[in-house]
Amino acid sequence: MEGIPGGGIRGAAPTLDGITQQRIYNLAGLEIRSSAQQFANAYQLYTGIHGGIQAIRVATAPQNGNEARGLLREIETFLKSIQSRTDPLTHTHRAARRFFNDFVQPNLELTGRGLESLFSFNPTQAQAAVVRAQGFGGAVGSAGEEAADAATRAARGVSDAIEAGVNATTESAPFKGDAFKTALIAALDESALETANKFDFVQLINKFVLPKEVSQDPQVAIPEYPEEVRAFVTPQVLGTLDPGTLVLLEEALGPIIGMRPEEIAQDSGGVTSIEDLQRALENIRPDFTVGDAFKETIDSFKTARSVLLEEPDAVDHIVKISKDLQRLYTMVRDIKFVSARINSTAREGNAPFAVQFDSLGSIDPSGKTITDADGPQHFWDLNGNGTFEDKLDDNDFTCEELHAATVTCVYKNPGTYRVSLSIKSSEPQ
Repeated sequence: MEGIPGGGIRGAAPTLDGITQQRIYNLAGLEIRSSAQQFANAYQLYTGIHGGIQAIRVATAPQNGNEARGLLREIETFLKSIQSRTDPLTHTHRAARRFFNDFVQPNLELTGRGLESLFSFNPTQAQAAVVRAQGFGGAVGSAGEEAADAATRAARGVSDAIEAGVNATTESAPFKGDAFKTALIAALDESALETANKFDFVQLINKFVLPKEVSQDPQVAIPEYPEEVRAFVTPQVLGTLDPGTLVLLEEALGPIIGMRPEEIAQDSGGVTSIEDLQRALENIRPDFTVGDAFKETIDSFKTARSVLLEEPDAVDHIVKISKDLQRLYTMVRDIKFVSARINSTAREGNAPFAVQFDSLGSIDPSGKTITDADGPQHFWDLNGNGTFEDKLDDNDFTCEELHAATVTCVYKNPGTYRVSLSIKSSEPQ
């Protein structure tokens, strides 16, 4: 409350800090749980694409044109699956489309006999013809959609020319499955699908853990990317970097995350029972804090960022991240705040100024009624000196009761009076 001209007194608005903090923690818990699901989905996609690429690399060279078409059909299904499960703006999506347009589709348009004609004469000539078509398609296709269409037509043209010109002279020549497989792997490598898949997975991890200072300085950001994917770290990519979700949440949750459980219970911010928090910390060091959980989770992500590019099947790292995120979610979810709210019958007036304060609307997350029947739960600071009085000894005002949900005071002298309320939870802890 503050003084006003004419010897009056003005009251302050009620505080809602506890409610606001609780909302922040509730939202943070939901965001952490969502992050766990996003990571699980991204890892499943990453390993699925990696497995498909390796299957193409180790596939047996086809023995005839029909077998070659069968292999191309399987690859077509694989590439369409990638495109249906990825954002069109991701490098993985674009690489899958490029591989399909530059090699798979043009060769699928040939009959089995046409493929046999293409890969039945001199292997050097066959490979050179395919590389010409695919090379032209890749170079021109990188310029945009229209050019990519032109590249596809060029690839078809080369294939059609070979089919028409050589068909008559290769009826008895054996199918060169190795030449077909060589051209297939060359097209796969040129599409950069494998590296694109790795880069997009790294981007997903960075979405969670990229430090604030790194996202603000492109030159500092580059070392955050493993060497094998840095070719994709363009100025455009660096210009869109944001701090990681977990990094921002750690900052938003405030100083409480650095406190041990017993410190949280005593904090003036009004955290109530630590019973659930202690259950969440079973088998964890007694001095383990929410801040420690954030750090350990972020470190797990950063370790996985490099390891999983070399060993996608390193499941122990995935399990570690999943456990860390679950623990972090449980800890943040189970921190509850008592929300103290002050209502007053008036906020300003002339001295002597009579006013009644109450705590209606305050919240005890233990679910129990806030009552002083079994001991004080309401502690009022009625003169703004920062002390929650057990007794009143002030010449400027008099009050009835000090540990009740409702108190009535008379302020005798003009001045500034800031009233605060601290509420103790009904939960014994």
